[in-house]
Amino acid sequence: MLLAGLRGFITGAGSGIGRAIALEMVREGVDLAITDIDLKSAQKVAGEAQAQRADARVWAAQLDVRDAASVTERVEEAARRMGGLELAVNNAGVSSMKRVVDLTEADWDFNMDINAKGIFLCCQAEVRYFLRQGRRDITRSIVNTASMAGKKAAPLLAHYSASKFAVIGFTQALPISEASPPKKYARITCALSPWADWKNQKMWRAWWFFCSATAPPT
Repeated sequence: MLLAGLRGFITGAGSGIGRAIALEMVREGVDLAITDIDLKSAQKVAGEAQAQRADARVWAAQLDVRDAASVTERVEEAARRMGGLELAVNNAGVSSMKRVVDLTEADWDFNMDINAKGIFLCCQAEVRYFLRQGRRDITRSIVNTASMAGKKAAPLLAHYSASKFAVIGFTQALPISEASPPKKYARITCALSPWADWKNQKMWRAWWFFCSATAPPT
């Protein structure tokens, strides 16, 4: 197991990409706090994870990443329950599709609040915890889930692309923003998901058709 003995925290793990990451983390030896805005989904994934590694310490909890107090509470609670944290995967995210002229302020805020603000709040809570530990002999890591749309814009996704560009920029800035010279308290990186799981999402199939005027590949 590549990650045996490490303790982790993940958001947006009740389905899709987050679920796949959570199951793989546990399979590779991580004891994991699995969170999602839908508690039942998080609990279901926790049960799947426990079934694939009986000796894993797995905990499920509800979390809305837009709420700063809740984020801090969940990070701290995960660390207490597992005796510490070395890994964090900030994966919670949303998407919708509209032309810019049809976007509402609510559409914009929904994407930005979860995708960008949520990453900020999670990283803030995690870095505060890491810094309090004070030990430089332990490697800690944060992975923020971004998107290929955060590297190259696409039709109908201006608001989503903006939120994911923000994730990438924030992730690049975070390690160098805490001190000069930067404190080496954690490895922080982005994961870019290249249209992951699109075959199972009607929204993405419709987007493909809109962009290419052809049916998506099977």
